[in-house]
This record gives sequence, C-alpha cells and structure tokens, in this order.
Amino acid sequence: MAWLVDALRENPALALFAVLAIGFALGQVRVGTFQPGPVLGCLIAGLVIGQLGIKVPGGMKDVFFLLFVFAIGLRTGAEFFRGLRSSALPQLAVIATLFYWLWKLRPRRKPAASYVAEASAKPM
Repeated sequence: MAWLVDALRENPALALFAVLAIGFALGQVRVGTFQPGPVLGCLIAGLVIGQLGIKVPGGMKDVFFLLFVFAIGLRTGAEFFRGLRSSALPQLAVIATLFYWLWKLRPRRKPAASYVAEASAKPM
C-alpha cells in the first residue's frame, strides 16, 4: 500500500485520474433508491485521496479550477439569464440600493499626505 501512496505523491496527474476513475465508479453504486452520481463520487474520492498528502502543482490547480468554473457556468448560465428576464428590475433595484448605502456608510480614511504631515510635525 505504501508504494501506491508514494506513486500518487510523485505523480499528481496519476492521483487526479485515480480520483476521476474511483469517483465515477462510486457514483454508479446504488444504495436503496439513492445513487450519488459521478460528481458526488469524485468529490468523495478526491477528499479521501487528498488525505494522503499529495502536493498538486499550482498550474494544475489553476487549470482544473478554471475548468470547474467553466462547467458550472455552462450548466447554469442559461438559467441565470432566463431568470433575469422575468425578475431583473426588482433585483437590480435592491442591489443598487445596497451598493448606495454601503458606499455612504463606508469608513472614511485620511489621505496619505496627512499621515506624512503628522509624522514630520512630531519632534523626535
């Protein structure tokens, strides 16, 4: 078993494809009337394999995160814009009101020049 963990730590791409394969297989398992599906299966497999301490390179993380965001947007984008047609104006009014009040209630900062003037006025 240790050789498998070492192989997965040395090859993060192998760990990724192992997660996909195991997750897809887990997603097909049916417990009574419940079948988790491949997405939940991959999440569970990723959590389990992630506990082995596998370091994934930053570029690989970025690419797969962007693929995830793209897939979510592709799946929900049409519903989002369809929903905007029917109830967009009241929602935009609420958002505009919130932004207005957040802008008015934000804490005021002193300009940087006043900090410089205070520092130069103090005797050392």
